[in-house]
Amino acid sequence: MVSKRFQNLLKKARKTDDYWIADAQVEFTEGLHDLMQRRNVSKSELARRMDTSPAYITKVMRGTTNFTLATMVRLVRALNGRLHLRVCAEEDRSQWLHDIHGHRPIRPGIPHQSFREVPLSHNDNQYETANDNEAITATA
Repeated sequence: MVSKRFQNLLKKARKTDDYWIADAQVEFTEGLHDLMQRRNVSKSELARRMDTSPAYITKVMRGTTNFTLATMVRLVRALNGRLHLRVCAEEDRSQWLHDIHGHRPIRPGIPHQSFREVPLSHNDNQYETANDNEAITATA
């Protein structure tokens, strides 16, 4: 069970920009790592594709470097990927779903290929994603 003191520290930390910057760095590096595995690309190979050193890629993967959007795009494009960013209200919960066949994010409220998304409840951030063959309900 999480102690009351830890919960208070976490609540305080979540009010700082540093917390959210670290969260974005972790999310980016995890996504980059997943794409590297999917493409079967090593850190050395990614460094070669980026014309940089393997040590820099290691720094990137540790999250100990401050990324620019340009660097993030170049890293992802070197893996034949796309960088997607999202902005939402603080009170909203956000979750990305991926099209199983196309492996592209499906964003709530934005039509994607043959899918349509209809808000089920504005307050609960629930969306129904459906095509002609099936209906999927996702709760964010």
